[in-house]
Amino acid sequence: MGLLAGAHHSMALTIRVPAMLLTIALISSQHVEAQLCTCSGINMTMDASGSGELGSASSAAMLPIEIENLTVSVGDQCNEFTSIRWTLRGNGVMLSDVTFTISVMNETGFLDLRDIIASDCQDINNTRACGEYLTEYEYITSGSFSKLNPNQLFLVSLRTRIDGSNSMHTVLTPEVNLTANATIPAPGGVIINSTLLGPENRTLSGVVRNSSNGLDLIFENVDIIVFRNDTAYNLSWTQLNGMDVVDDYLAVAELTNSQPSYFRSVNTTVGSTLSVTDIIPTANYTLCLRARNCGGVGPEMCITLIAPEAEPTSARNLSAIPGMMNVTLIWVAPLQPNGNVTYIYSVSVADTTLMGSTMNLSATVEGLQVFTNYIFSVTASTSAGSSAPATGMFMTLQGISGQVTVFTVTTAERSALVIAELPSVTNGNIQLFMVSYQANGSADATTMNFTVTNEPLNGTVESLLPFTQYNFSIRACTSVGCGPPSEDVLVMTLEDAPSMPLNLMASPNNSTSATFTWDEPAMKNGIVRNYTITVFDSMNVVVATTTVSNLSYVTTQLSADTNYIVNVSAFTVRSGDAASETFTTPPLPSVPLNVNASTGNMIRVLIVQWDEPNDPGDVITTYMVSYNGTVIDIDSTDTNYTITGLNPFTVYSVTVLACTSNGCGNQSTAVIITTAEEAPYPPQNVSAATVNSTTVEVSWNVPDITNGLIRYYTVVYGRDDSDGRMELNSTNTSTTTLVSNLDPFVSYVFYVIAVTVAPSNASENDTALTAEAAPSAPLNVSAQNASSTSIMVSWQPPMMPNGIVRSYRIEYSNGVSDVVNVNSTANSVVISMLEKFTTYRVQVFATTVAEGDGSEIVTVRTDEDTPGIPGDLFVNEFNSTVIIVSWFEPSVTNGIITMYEVLYSLGNVSSLVDGVTTVPVPASSVSVNNSYEINIDGLDHFTVYTVAVRAYTRIGAGNLTETFSILTDPFSSSAPQNLVVMVFNSTAVELSWDYPESPNGLIRGYSILDAEFPEIERVILNITLGVVDDNSNQTAVVGGLLPFTDYTFRVRAFSFGDPEDRPNFVHIGISTEEMMIRTDEDVPEAPRNFTAEPTASTMVQLSWIVPNVANGILLSYTVVYSNTTDTLMAVYDNNTFNAIVTDLNEDTAYSFVIYANTSAGAGSNATDSAVTFEDRPSAPPQDVVTTVINSTAISVAWNPPPFADQNGNIVSYQLMITNQNRTNSSAIVVNVTGTAHVAIGLEEFEVYSVEIAAATAIGFGPFSDPVSNQTFEDVPNMEPQNITISNLSSRSFMLTWEPPLIGEQNGILIRYHVIVIETQIHY
Repeated sequence: MGLLAGAHHSMALTIRVPAMLLTIALISSQHVEAQLCTCSGINMTMDASGSGELGSASSAAMLPIEIENLTVSVGDQCNEFTSIRWTLRGNGVMLSDVTFTISVMNETGFLDLRDIIASDCQDINNTRACGEYLTEYEYITSGSFSKLNPNQLFLVSLRTRIDGSNSMHTVLTPEVNLTANATIPAPGGVIINSTLLGPENRTLSGVVRNSSNGLDLIFENVDIIVFRNDTAYNLSWTQLNGMDVVDDYLAVAELTNSQPSYFRSVNTTVGSTLSVTDIIPTANYTLCLRARNCGGVGPEMCITLIAPEAEPTSARNLSAIPGMMNVTLIWVAPLQPNGNVTYIYSVSVADTTLMGSTMNLSATVEGLQVFTNYIFSVTASTSAGSSAPATGMFMTLQGISGQVTVFTVTTAERSALVIAELPSVTNGNIQLFMVSYQANGSADATTMNFTVTNEPLNGTVESLLPFTQYNFSIRACTSVGCGPPSEDVLVMTLEDAPSMPLNLMASPNNSTSATFTWDEPAMKNGIVRNYTITVFDSMNVVVATTTVSNLSYVTTQLSADTNYIVNVSAFTVRSGDAASETFTTPPLPSVPLNVNASTGNMIRVLIVQWDEPNDPGDVITTYMVSYNGTVIDIDSTDTNYTITGLNPFTVYSVTVLACTSNGCGNQSTAVIITTAEEAPYPPQNVSAATVNSTTVEVSWNVPDITNGLIRYYTVVYGRDDSDGRMELNSTNTSTTTLVSNLDPFVSYVFYVIAVTVAPSNASENDTALTAEAAPSAPLNVSAQNASSTSIMVSWQPPMMPNGIVRSYRIEYSNGVSDVVNVNSTANSVVISMLEKFTTYRVQVFATTVAEGDGSEIVTVRTDEDTPGIPGDLFVNEFNSTVIIVSWFEPSVTNGIITMYEVLYSLGNVSSLVDGVTTVPVPASSVSVNNSYEINIDGLDHFTVYTVAVRAYTRIGAGNLTETFSILTDPFSSSAPQNLVVMVFNSTAVELSWDYPESPNGLIRGYSILDAEFPEIERVILNITLGVVDDNSNQTAVVGGLLPFTDYTFRVRAFSFGDPEDRPNFVHIGISTEEMMIRTDEDVPEAPRNFTAEPTASTMVQLSWIVPNVANGILLSYTVVYSNTTDTLMAVYDNNTFNAIVTDLNEDTAYSFVIYANTSAGAGSNATDSAVTFEDRPSAPPQDVVTTVINSTAISVAWNPPPFADQNGNIVSYQLMITNQNRTNSSAIVVNVTGTAHVAIGLEEFEVYSVEIAAATAIGFGPFSDPVSNQTFEDVPNMEPQNITISNLSSRSFMLTWEPPLIGEQNGILIRYHVIVIETQIHY
């Protein structure tokens, strides 16, 4: 609530009036009166809370007393207490001051409570009078305290009022054993009649008493309120035969839904009637009847009736709180609702009517048009009928306009024309256009408002910067506010002339040159394309003009000691103002005097001397010496300078000029001088040419730089492989000479030295090689056999080669054949194609340009070799496993025969390479005429063998003889080889095998046996070869098998006998070892009993059992589940038959598909579907808006949570309305079904926060963030506090008070009204 400054301070008011009794009324925001009176003889003391104690001026002293020996006697008539005794002890207390309070209670509470004084009590001992001071008394009181229930425990308490001392006693009532009163009676019957009575309005108040004993019963001080209506209920009863004795009946009629409760009761005898008149429509009435005797009150017999509804009167105080697109209708309930009222409301415009119903006193209608007139009505209705409608009219509020879409900006140099059409959606009266524009790079935007009256905009924005990029946007505005900004329009203002360049400076560099620098204009107003520089002399004649693009320029067109003006202007699309600056060039010095130069008897040096100019023009800062185009800045004011680093024997031209800080003057007249001689550069292009084996001609060129006159040359030479050197001096300046007496075929090095006044350095050298001659004989010749047909001959070069040994000639002979020559360029050679095991003589000769002498002769013998082929090989069959092999010695042995070797192999082959069996035969086993023979046994049946023989020397084996083939007798074959069984697919296998190692005949075919039962040779497939004795790899596919099943196979061959002896005899071969294999896995059948059951809002329980036929090892189960937007997958292991799918969307239909997986893949599927449960919303309502209606009402409107977060059907909303100023107050909780609510009955001028939660059938979701608003001010609820008045004089008094409590001020207190009423005092 609003606070009044100093609200906790008391107020004071002084009024001067005549002596009389005054009635003072102090009013804050409502009229409050206070009656004042003067009372003598009364002392009144009040504390800060306003409570107090009123008493006489004096009171007696209070001393302690004690109560002892409390006893209770119980009578036998209806179990009433007949006497109570106690002993009272005290000290200095008057008996007449003692008052006792006697309380009788059972477990349910007090049954009786009464006060007695000591004088009402009998003094048992009669020792003291009642007025004497109390020491020890025993008292008794008697009488019926209450009718009690038999056989029940009661507590009797006695308390003194003087000091609170007390005593308690517990008593058990005896059991009632009277025939007439043995049980508590009950009514004999109830008859309910309803009759129409006339209208009546009255209120009665009284106390209901028991007629038999005069004691208070129940319903003490109950107001009996009679309401006006046209119906009545009559309650009547009769005594049934055989009932217990009944003293009377208690009939009660109770209105259970009224505040305060409505009671009517009657104490009556048998046969009475209770009438309940003026029944309220829809009220709940309970009519009860109980019988009573001395044993107590019997049980109730009740009937509950609900009065019928009636037509209501009309809703009152109908009002509308319009929004832009909604309206909240508020009304007050009918004066006579006459039942459960439903309100039917409607909002209409043109042909559109929106209707609804509610039981609340407000309703919000959404979906209205902005800025539109509507007619609305509210009709109250019960089951008995409807009231006349209450009607009204309203207009929805203006809204924010839509976006401006037609918007153009046309720029000039410093302004822009803005044209915009009205938005397509105005939502009200367009009152102005808000144009915002911002220069590129600027932090702030500028806003310009153009006032219009629902018309397009055509306005100009001034004061823009030239050549600047602007972002323009526009918003159309109603009285409510401005709509969204338009799309940005990016424009550029046009270029304009720039301002003048800044900081122009003219700095003379010397007497003819100056440098001009400047800065860019402060306002370029465009692209500065160039700068124009113009230089004027003192006669305003243009000396130089140019255009540049940079910020500086150097001119060299000036004259010394002259005044100039320079102007510089910038140019964009036009020229701007020019900046101007003046400057003066400095004067130049005259030429130096008496310039001369000398060598000073030094080489490469000139000494230059001079005198200062006659007219230096300024302080000489330096001199510049020039010679042959080279300029030296001396950087000194000395008048001499030594030039070093010159060329010897060279003519130089020397000049001098003087310089000041302003520049340099003219050069002096040139001085001509030549430098001294020194040693020349080395001769060039030295060349040495061979004349013969002992002479070389040397030639060269004159040095590039002679540094003087050449006197002669010296030739220096020596062997290239030695450090020794010799010199040959010429006697003239010829550049050619002969050097003789040199060694043959030797490399010599030559270089030349030139001599002027000193010798030069040696020239670059050149080499020459003297001519060749015949060599001496080769050295250290040796020969060794390299093989049986070759020898290795090696030697060393001649001691004196006298040139390049180009080749060697090797001469050899065996003494029988002619001499043979072999040439070689190396120092060794292999001579091949010689006779095996033969002796040879060898000699070697060397050749350069001519052949020299021969070497010493050496001898050598070729090595042994493999022997030739044995002769006349023959093989004869001895029996089916033995053959005889015979042969003769080779005709060419090529050495000493050491042994023979017999080779044989399976099959008829042309050569024996692989799979050969060898039998060694010593050479000592010689038969007649050099013939050999051997038996070979252990051969295979019906097998072709190929035989050959070869001889051996020390070197190795000779060539084989031609092969000889022979066939052994036939026999049963061995088992096929390399049986392999491979899975072909899930229902077939592929078998492959090789030809039997020992077919022992002609293989005709193969049999595949089922080896599951070894004792039964069951042939499941016979394969007959298309070509008899096909020894290729065989394959066969056995199909019709079961998937993922173990099978065992064997294979055997069957063969022919000897095709000549027994061509039709078949031999059954030996079968292979058993081979076990398992067929491939296949896809399984679908899982069985697949179910999907939702267990929560985001979970579904899946269950299934394994497929009937797995066709392999089940690896996993794949579950694919999807809703209308998403498809997901989960994989479970093969031991999982129950799964919970989580993270699903709430209240969403899902389809589930399950597959079982083997290594072959996924099988057929089973399907089911489920819908997840609803859940609480996961997000609060959106767009919560509060609007203050008056001082006690706030309208609240909102939108539902986002659809994805609703998690089901929104069935209601809960509003939590909290008073932010009163932290201890409880929040107001309201449940509604719509998206708007008007909270009424709030406190005035209080800040309330509103939080809203949405609910599905599961419950409420989170509350929205608090939205706060403050109710309007109202008149205060409380009068000023603690009003006091004090007399100041006979004609004045002081009036003080404190403000109402802060929580009752209902706003900011601005004033008080004090009303003084004059009242005449009568004595």
